[in-house]
Amino acid sequence: MNFRSSLACASSDIARWGLRSVLKRQGGVLPGRIAMKIDPELLSDLASLVDRSVVITGTNGKTTTSNLIADAVAASSATVVCNRAGNNMEPGVVGALLEARGGLKHTSSGKRVGVFECDELYTVRVLPRLKPTYFVLLNLFRDQLDRYGEIDHTQDVIAHALELSPTTTLIYNADDPLCASIAARVPNTSIAFGIDGATGTESDRISDSRFCSQCNAPLEYDYVQYGQLGAYHCPSCGWVAPRCSAA
Repeated sequence: MNFRSSLACASSDIARWGLRSVLKRQGGVLPGRIAMKIDPELLSDLASLVDRSVVITGTNGKTTTSNLIADAVAASSATVVCNRAGNNMEPGVVGALLEARGGLKHTSSGKRVGVFECDELYTVRVLPRLKPTYFVLLNLFRDQLDRYGEIDHTQDVIAHALELSPTTTLIYNADDPLCASIAARVPNTSIAFGIDGATGTESDRISDSRFCSQCNAPLEYDYVQYGQLGAYHCPSCGWVAPRCSAA
């Protein structure tokens, strides 16, 4: 690390100590935010603290999935760093790495793993700097239009983030055509997952995302699990739900 990054780390440590010891607060985001004010590229340096990493994003289920993955990896005797509290923007990821850096430096090589939840729109800031081994895309819904605008913009951001981290393997929900369309447009190696068969869980929720990403024609479904998730195909251009990888 250079002088700037070292100063950023020291400032973060002081801020975290003050927040927890004096103000009795958790201090999950502010230490990372202060460090990034001093060194905006700090995440690129901190990425070397882990041997492998996975970033999880999606409209729903990010925190639960990231915590489950972190627990599973920790059970294999690896040292895991994870933003478990759901601080899922870049300062939260930086803060988690800064807090864990002492333990990571004393862990033998090959056993240091980062598991990070990431806000959809912050993937374009996190992926190019962290260069994660895997990127898990859970689902995309229009639940946050007041914050994110059109879902097309969110898809564009995620696709661009993957293009800026070409060595990252995309693991995506093939039951969601919005996720599958991202996999179809990026050069990254990809692995599809999904549910084989109807579950009888279709709700009354009306989806406005059931359109083909290739020709914009309405998709036809053999069955729907929820929203736009299910077994779909396009009668116009022939686009179909990707086959899931074998376990």
